[in-house]
Amino acid sequence: MVQLRVEDYLNMVSRTFKNRGGLEGQRDTLKTTTAIRIRERMVQDIEAGALIPPIVLGVIVPKDTFDQLETLKNRDSFLELMEGIDSDSISIIDGMQRTTALHEAQKKTDITNNKIRIEYWIASQVNSLTYRMLVLNTGQVPWNIRRQIETVFRSIIKELNEQSTCVKIWEMNDEKRSSSPGQFQADNIIELFLVFGARKEKIDLQERLADEFMRQDFIESAANSNFTNIFYEVINYLGKFDRAIATYKDKKSK
Repeated sequence: MVQLRVEDYLNMVSRTFKNRGGLEGQRDTLKTTTAIRIRERMVQDIEAGALIPPIVLGVIVPKDTFDQLETLKNRDSFLELMEGIDSDSISIIDGMQRTTALHEAQKKTDITNNKIRIEYWIASQVNSLTYRMLVLNTGQVPWNIRRQIETVFRSIIKELNEQSTCVKIWEMNDEKRSSSPGQFQADNIIELFLVFGARKEKIDLQERLADEFMRQDFIESAANSNFTNIFYEVINYLGKFDRAIATYKDKKSK
């Protein structure tokens, strides 16, 4: 956990904030009457110099960068390392509403040099971050399993698209349909990821609170450092199988 100037923080997460926190399934800025009133009070408090709870950022870094963390000697060397991180690798895990309030307060008052506390969750693999988030939410207001996975969905799909030459995953915002072998809709892959992690034949994605035993099974799987890589390999085989079926159908039709 470190302290940052408000201006430095907002500059660092500018791109992430515009992308709704950089997390698929993350709550956007709340617009209900109650939320607006609460945020207005928060803005007033920030303008008055009040401290707000730490904002939690998730960061995915390469393995060599992750290993460097243990050798850092002070805050400045840590921040210097963080400055070189691609903004696409940074997610606002907890703090979208506070970040919105900081933006609004900045328009009214000079809070450039005000200090805020930032808690970094750093991992070299997506599933490690998933595991931390599952544990975090176990004792709080429960999310269903799908929402928990969608929180890191964007990073998982990005990695899967980069690692596999046999599949193409269309995300929700792409507004495209699968038209060729090896192309899949993101929501179907998410469902498969849930089934794969929970080791269940079928799960109810619409339940607000998933079965507690399934939750524990998934946490156990996500804690396995090789879990995500195994899932990627399975999807790669799925893409090859889909292409093989398409090739067979083409030959048969001729």
